[in-house]
Formats: sequence, C-alpha cells, structure tokens
Amino acid sequence: MMNQQRINLFHLSPTSVYVRVSNWLERHPRGLRHAMRVGVAVMFGFTLLNAGLFTVQKDHTPAFMTINGKSYGLMPIKDAKQLLQTEHASTGLTIGINDVVVVLGASQSGVKVDTNKTFSSITDQSGWQRIPVVNTVGNLFTSVKPVYNVDQATLATALAPYITEPSVSAKNADVIIPSDRTKPVTIVPGTNGTELTVASAVEDLALSISKNEFTVKIMPRATKPRWTVLDMRAIMPTIEAARGTSMTIEADNSKVVLSAETLAPMLRVDTTGATLKMTLDTTLLKAYLDSQAKAFYTAAIATRTVQTDGTEVSRVDGIAGKQLDSVATAKLAAEAFARGVLKVTPAIVNLTPELLVSRNYSNTDQGLYKKIEDFAKLHKGTYGVVAIELAGGLNRSAFYNADEAFTTASTYKLFVAYGVMQKIEQGTWTMNTDTGIGTVGDCMYMMIHVSDNDCGGVLQKMLGYSSFAAQMKVDGFTETDLLNPTGEKYSTARDEMKLITKLYNHELLNADSTEYLFGLMKQQIYRNGIPAGSYGSVVADKVGMLYSFNHDIAVVYSPKSTYALVIMTEDAGGSANIKLLAQQIYEFYNQ
Repeated sequence: MMNQQRINLFHLSPTSVYVRVSNWLERHPRGLRHAMRVGVAVMFGFTLLNAGLFTVQKDHTPAFMTINGKSYGLMPIKDAKQLLQTEHASTGLTIGINDVVVVLGASQSGVKVDTNKTFSSITDQSGWQRIPVVNTVGNLFTSVKPVYNVDQATLATALAPYITEPSVSAKNADVIIPSDRTKPVTIVPGTNGTELTVASAVEDLALSISKNEFTVKIMPRATKPRWTVLDMRAIMPTIEAARGTSMTIEADNSKVVLSAETLAPMLRVDTTGATLKMTLDTTLLKAYLDSQAKAFYTAAIATRTVQTDGTEVSRVDGIAGKQLDSVATAKLAAEAFARGVLKVTPAIVNLTPELLVSRNYSNTDQGLYKKIEDFAKLHKGTYGVVAIELAGGLNRSAFYNADEAFTTASTYKLFVAYGVMQKIEQGTWTMNTDTGIGTVGDCMYMMIHVSDNDCGGVLQKMLGYSSFAAQMKVDGFTETDLLNPTGEKYSTARDEMKLITKLYNHELLNADSTEYLFGLMKQQIYRNGIPAGSYGSVVADKVGMLYSFNHDIAVVYSPKSTYALVIMTEDAGGSANIKLLAQQIYEFYNQ
C-alpha cells in the first residue's frame, strides 16, 4: 500500500505535493528543526573547508593537481612554472613523412611549453569550478595537459628538406571537341590530386601538438577537381551551339571571317572563372590570324632627307603604315567569344615610317667636322679626333672632342722618343749610350717598331720623370701627364696632335732626327688602324693599345694631301673602327 502511495505521489500536481508536505511538517515540527540544524552545520562546514582551501592555495597550485599525471599540488606558482619548464624543455617531435621517420629536438621543432597559458587554464576557472572544494575534488579525477607554443617558421625550416614529393594537382573534367561537327563531343572525367607542402605539414603538426600528440604521421591531403563530369554535361548545349558559330574580325574595309569549320579546332571550355564558358585557344587563333594578317597590312613609306654638313636641306615626308597585332587580337577575340560577341575590331599597330638620311659634306672645315661627328655618333664608344692638313690642300682641319683626357696606352712612347732625340741632338747621349738592356739606338728601335714596354720604361726613367715633364710643358704639351712610372698616363687628342705636327714642322727636332724617328714609325708593325684605312699611302704612325683603349697617331702622305690624324678611342671596337674612320677622312682629303 505504501509503495502504491509513493508511486501515486509522483502523479500528484505541484499544488497537491505542497499541501501534503505542509501537512506533514505541521504534524512533525521536531523533524523540521533537526533537518534545519543539520543543513546549517553542513553549510558551515562547507564554508570553513572552502575558506581553508582558499587560504592554503593562495599563490599556490590547487590541491591534488596533476599535469600529465605528475603531481603539482599545493606548489608555489613560480616553482611550479619553473618545474614544468624544466621537465618539458626537451619536448621534440617524431614525424613520419612518407617512408621517412624524422626526429626533431625541441630547438629544431620550435615546440616550447607555455607555462603561463598552462597555469592560466588551471587558475582561471568559471562556474562551480571556482569553488575550491569542487576544484579539489575534480583534480582527483582529472589531469591537466600542458599548453605548447609552436614557432611555425622554425618548424617549417626543419621540415623543408623532407617535403620533397611534388604536389599532384587535381585535374578538372574536360571535353574533347572534334573538328568534324558530325562526331560527338567526348567528356573526359577529372582526377583527384594530392598535396603535401611545408605549410600544410606545419598546420597538421600544430593541430597534433595542441592535443599533446608528439608522434605524428603526416599524410598528403587529397584535393578534388573543381569541375566534374556533371558540370561538363550541364554545359553540353552551349558546346553544341558553339560548334555551329562563326566569327568576324573587321576594321575599316578589311575583314577576316572565321567559319564554324575554322573555329572548331580552337573551341575550348574555360574553367578559370566562377562559371564554365566557351572560349577559343589563343595560340591556335593567333597562328590563324598570322596567316591572314596581310588583310590588315599597309606598308609604311620612308621619310627621306638630305643633309649637308648636318643641316637638313630637303625632306620628303613618308606615310605611316599599319599591321595586325595578332597576339592582342587573339586575346580580344577569345574574350569576346566567351561573352557571346561574334564580331571583333582587331588591334592594329601603326608602323612609323623609316627615316632615310642622305648625308653630304662640303669640302670645308665644317664638312670635315660633321663627317667625324656623324661617325662617332653612329658607332659605339668614345672618340677624340683631330685632323689637320699639312701640305697639298686647303688647310682644312677639324677638332672633335679634342680636350677629353684618355689613357695614353703606348702612344706615350712617341713623347719619350722625341725627348731621347733631343738628348742626342744636345750631345748628352749617343745612339750607343748604354741603357742597361741595350743601347739607346736598340731601345729606340724596339720602342717604336714593336712598342716594347721595357725600352719605353727605361728610356723615360733615363730622361727623369719630373725633369722631362717640365720640358714637355715648355714644349707646349700642357694636358699630358706621364709622371706615373707603372700606372696609367694621360693625354688628349689635341696634345697628341701638337706632338705630331711639331715633329712634322721640325719644331722639336732637326730634320735628320725627325726623318730618323718618322722612318721608325713608317716601319712599325701594327698597321690595322690608320695605315689600313689609308688605301696604301705611306703612313708614319704610333699606336697605343691598353684594355679598352685603342689609339693611333699618324702623318698620312696621300696622293692629294699630306695630313696629320689623331684618333683616340675607348670601348670603340679596337682598330676596326679606327680603320673605318681613317678611310672616311682619307676620302675627304682626296676627293
């Protein structure tokens, strides 16, 4: 009966239950007081226990707390952090990558325990877990896991040598569109790909470390194609419509019509956008446009001018032409086709008329100067050129870039030669005077004939660097510096022209000495410059060749004129361009 009453109690309404409980308490007042005393005692004890635990745990870890199964209960927070840092300082990773096992120490992996976050997860509790007794009881049944930080850059560097297999891109489904419109379109299924990159490996490892898993196998991620067979089936009506489409490329009165048969091999499904579209293969389209480009081509007619001494005296203006830019036009056409536009204006490039200049030069100083200037501007390198007519003509001369300093190379030896001959004329030396490496006569021959460096150096040393430099200034060579015994020496085309003309006019040496020196120059062995450009005329010259510098100083005895010519160059193609310029100057003096 009692059981039945208990069962029925659960079927009573809340009001009925309240009434029954109130009636019972009225009949049993001592039971109510006893229950209240017990409740107060329990609450008081619970409060005292929490207060005690709160006091004991202040600045300490909670009672019975464990981390990874090791007791850290009631330790000073500072000591607990230090202990956790020490015990987990060597945390590393064991990683399986394909068939390779990689073991990384803590410094290599970039994994480091974060003591602050670990203990924050313990002390920063919420809800019932903030009550010390509840927290303490909970610690009897749970163990905290450490929180780790991962330096992903360090981990990526360590992993990079082991991520060697190339990713395989997923391949979209595609279609094969036959050129023959009577044959059906074939759908080619797509294929999945795989991807294992350093970035994806680091991401997977970071996730495992957050779960306190330090032995991990890294697997390639599967990648799926964006477009499937179903997508290709959905676009089939568009493909069939495109197979019957033609296109027109038209500008002004010129046009090219691409029939459906012509376009068929070029049809492609564009899978690069947000939706599938029909487009054209720009490589094949460009090739076809190239074959039809003459429809849009108009040749340019050159502009012709005549210049005399650099001044334009007549001009016939040309006419611009035009031609098809097949690359740009193919791109425009493919983009238009994708939008359903079937008539395209091509990209046309204007052709600038070529400028043809006929240059004439007067038989004057100005004509000679412009001939030299035009040559220098039309050829590579830097030029310093002086030409002076000495006999048999109209005294025509020209100075182009005459005051720019060049490294002399071996042309300095002609300065030394005139200094030596002055000593002989003064009776200070003779041709038999000993130089230490032969007689003065021997060294003069070797220095000019084969441009021997040892003889050049010893003869200049015998002259005295400072004293000979002073003598050169007296003789008018103010822009020439030969004082460096072993390094570079400098002069200008104007100073070297002064040297050759003063020698020719016997202003530095007497006739016999000059004839002797010019005789050596006429026989020197380097004949690829001014001599080669003088059409067989007798030439007395001295060359200089050093690094990018090539020079030639000469007197040319041509049929109609005797003239002095100095050509100094840097980075100008060696003796070949000196020869070409010498030819033009020869033709000027012998016209």
